[in-house]
Amino acid sequence: MITYITAAYGAFYLNVALKGLLFSFSKYNPDNKILAYVDREPDWPVPANCEVIEIPRDILKSIVDGDGSFFSRTSFKFSLMLEAYNYKNSGVCWIDSDSVVLANLDDYINPKNVSVVPHGSCEDQELFDCGGGLEVEGKSFAIGGLFYVPEKADIELLISMVEKRMSWPEDRGAYWFSDGEQCLINHLVQAEISRVDWLSSDETAIFNWSFLEHRHPVPFDGGLAKIESRPEGFFVDGKKIAILMWTSLMLRRHFKQGFRSMDSMVAKKFRSDFYRLDNDGVKAFLLQSAYLAYDYFDFDSLRN
Repeated sequence: MITYITAAYGAFYLNVALKGLLFSFSKYNPDNKILAYVDREPDWPVPANCEVIEIPRDILKSIVDGDGSFFSRTSFKFSLMLEAYNYKNSGVCWIDSDSVVLANLDDYINPKNVSVVPHGSCEDQELFDCGGGLEVEGKSFAIGGLFYVPEKADIELLISMVEKRMSWPEDRGAYWFSDGEQCLINHLVQAEISRVDWLSSDETAIFNWSFLEHRHPVPFDGGLAKIESRPEGFFVDGKKIAILMWTSLMLRRHFKQGFRSMDSMVAKKFRSDFYRLDNDGVKAFLLQSAYLAYDYFDFDSLRN
């Protein structure tokens, strides 16, 4: 059994991003459960296979009182993973809340191995300095948007490295300095390399959009227009999309443009099936929202 978890705090993540993740996960993982750690109860009905849990006050305080750096967010994420493991006593798969899951993840994750997704948009010869003497080739650099660890000891190792990392020689030019969460995941990968699965090695599925020779699923990326909607999911060039990891900035931009980078029917499914907004709902959301600017939104895109 795999315990899937995410976290959403703050208005945009709770009221916008989290909807897309939970409703997409529910559609393609109906027999799985996802735990959503939140700073307050959502004011919209969550899917039946989602359990909403208030973030423990001590863990939430660690980020609210923190400096907003990746260091404080890293500690927060790993602490929630430990909470989830203790609650369900099973391996934990983290999914960033600004993602949409478009496949049954159980079909791809081996519950006995660490599972990670590589960066994908860098050349092999590009090295990421992960601190502590570890350098990783670009296409072998594990990202933090989706990763799975099978054992409690794996999570405890990550937590122990959060403090150790602060004793490493400071180098503000190194990748690890500002992106600590991902660098520590790569230390775990190196420590457990004999039992690591790279999810992007499955040639039938897309776990990282960058492997389609596009850096990210940004608005007006030409590859997005090639997405096909089929009864069994979404496909590009015959490959099934398992997950799209937006980042919050990209998701805001897609809302501004009504997901117009995609085929009109695909865009409509994303707006209505995942983010639960019809045409009038999108307009009302944008006009009243503090998250997105009315000026830059093309309302004509909603007519399709």
